[in-house]
Amino acid sequence: MMGRLLSDLQTPITKTVGALLVLPAHHPLVIGKRKNAARALRLAASCCHGCGACEILCPRARLERRLRPPRLLRAAAYLPQLDSPLLAPVVSCSQCGICSQYACHMGVSPALVNAGLKGRLPLRPAPPRHDKPGRNNRWGYPPGIPAKRLLHRLGLGKYDVSLPADGGDYRPSELILPLKQHLGAAALPLVKVGERIGKNQLLARVPAGELGARLHAPLDATVKSVNREAIVLAV
Repeated sequence: MMGRLLSDLQTPITKTVGALLVLPAHHPLVIGKRKNAARALRLAASCCHGCGACEILCPRARLERRLRPPRLLRAAAYLPQLDSPLLAPVVSCSQCGICSQYACHMGVSPALVNAGLKGRLPLRPAPPRHDKPGRNNRWGYPPGIPAKRLLHRLGLGKYDVSLPADGGDYRPSELILPLKQHLGAAALPLVKVGERIGKNQLLARVPAGELGARLHAPLDATVKSVNREAIVLAV
């Protein structure tokens, strides 16, 4: 639900990848991922009637009442000033997708609108929380979503079956290791083109004073190329 749509099978797997879902092009989840923030905002302005279902089930709204999805949608739709304090809580949205994929029955996507706003808002620190973690929301009960119901709402129920594990050993001919594995700083390469490296060898280090991820060789290989984006290994 928090993932992104991939169209290129050469996209490398990073440390933030939890799973891969292969779905038909006409699946509702694929169609939803193709929507853009501007279209989602127009839909929100015309269809959102403030029922509050997204706020009831929003995990971040439970932690901090400052995050109010219906109020954010109205502010984003009718306020041209992006520096309005009413839009500041958007930085608290974790893009979990509960509001878009489960809560809203009108097809509105608050998470997609929030993602679009985050890319346009000026950088500022996250607003302080108004409540202590673990507090119930203002309706008096903690929100919860049954996993089975969520699977069927997402259209994934028929794929929830047990399959025998494939014991085959896949060995790729090429490995692409991105230097930037998450929101941290990109790692600095320590190897050169043509160098022969061994399994578990350190390939790139974290810049001094920065947060990031070091890269190690998953297999014995030869360095094929090194650029600002990634280290490519020939296995």
